[in-house]
Amino acid sequence: MKPGSLLITGVTGFVGRHLLSVPAARRYRIFGAGRSRPSQKNRLSNLAGFYVGNLCDASFANRLIQTVKPDVIIHLAGRHASSARASRQAREFLSDNVVAPNRLLSAAARFSPKARNVIVGSSAEYGVSHSIRRRF
Repeated sequence: MKPGSLLITGVTGFVGRHLLSVPAARRYRIFGAGRSRPSQKNRLSNLAGFYVGNLCDASFANRLIQTVKPDVIIHLAGRHASSARASRQAREFLSDNVVAPNRLLSAAARFSPKARNVIVGSSAEYGVSHSIRRRF
């Protein structure tokens, strides 16, 4: 039986790197995607392929899904809250955390409609809670 394919966006980040070592993930051919190649090549050793590009670019997202044909997509790519302070950074934050997942899911719906999707976010999506902030 042919193993399924697993696409992990943000595979070179903290969670992505650790996900590669999970035994259940090894049942799949694992593909990764990121904005740039990682500095350490050994991080890619478990991957069947790695694709460099920006998921905000619909043509990249479409090509990625068409090429990998994933059975499972784990979307870990995004920016954390500390990068949303300045106006330009706020635009990048929204683009990477709203536009990119939308483009990825749109491409998946079109080219790999049976793929199961896991979209991981952070507490930054809910904004700053001033009542909690005052406690610290």
